[in-house]
Amino acid sequence: MSGLSMGQSIGPPIGGVLYQHLGWKAPFIFCVIVCFVDLILRLFVLENADIRQFHEKRFGLPLGALKPKIVDRELVILDIPGLEDTSCMVLTEAEKDKMSGIDLKPWEVIGALCKSPRGVAAFISVFIFGITTGILEPTLTLRVQEIWHKEPGFVGLIYLAAAAPTFVSGPIIGALSDRFGAEFIILPCTILVLPWLPLMLLSSSLPGFIIFFALFNLLITCAMTPAGPEVSIDSRHVKGLGEIHQFGALQVAFAISTVVGTTVGGQFYDHIDNDWTAVIWFPFGIAVAALPIYFFFVGDRPLAKRIFGKVEKQEDTEEESKGVTAAAEEEKRNLSADLDV
Repeated sequence: MSGLSMGQSIGPPIGGVLYQHLGWKAPFIFCVIVCFVDLILRLFVLENADIRQFHEKRFGLPLGALKPKIVDRELVILDIPGLEDTSCMVLTEAEKDKMSGIDLKPWEVIGALCKSPRGVAAFISVFIFGITTGILEPTLTLRVQEIWHKEPGFVGLIYLAAAAPTFVSGPIIGALSDRFGAEFIILPCTILVLPWLPLMLLSSSLPGFIIFFALFNLLITCAMTPAGPEVSIDSRHVKGLGEIHQFGALQVAFAISTVVGTTVGGQFYDHIDNDWTAVIWFPFGIAVAALPIYFFFVGDRPLAKRIFGKVEKQEDTEEESKGVTAAAEEEKRNLSADLDV
């Protein structure tokens, strides 16, 4: 998730400078160049299936001979003399499930994850991150230009300053989530997001606006960070789901929410009289609506279960203690009766 923050931090200032000095086509040309370099680098990535095909040709074996097979419910790997590195024989969880006859379609993957309240809560976390950042993307630049008369390059620097803390927050939040649980990260961070959105309505101070936006961006990123592990843990109980399925499902949620956010933000700012006010209160309301879901469903032991579970456990202990006391008194009365006899 730190890579996402770095990209979102570097992109706006570069785009602002290119737009300001070279025109509106320059940022698109820059993106095409970056994507082309990324494509070239991806061509050098070798999957295990490609490596197996290379060794099959080298040893004159039929296609698919080196792929492990299931015989009598056991995984059998072909032993080839001269093949020292057998790491290409390792199968991913998705390949194992497919060999076992479990092969989920894309919509079945999302459907399987959405059947679990924990998975839905993780998707909502990513969705809120996408829609809140998306709704500000087309409008924050216009707001800064309208109120403080700043150029696009300066707005890019605002994004850079706001996203800089997220460079280090990802590993820290990840470690805290692993140690204490996602339930202690997602809900508190979402609650802490809420005060900074209304404060961004103030127009008296540009430094204050930048600070409010930076705190909002940091906390909404922290609230979204544990979503990946949450989906990963939840999907372990679903046959046919692999790591790539989990990542792809989160990307779908992020893409849809970003599209919705940018569209809603642009329409609000263009067609509503209180444009910036509507832009701010819309994600605020969505974040508030998600709080009960986080409270009841996020983590191995959601906060609701931790709180109400302790109360129930305490009541059970008191009832058990009363039962033991009553049994002891009954036994004492019986013993006294025996002595009298």
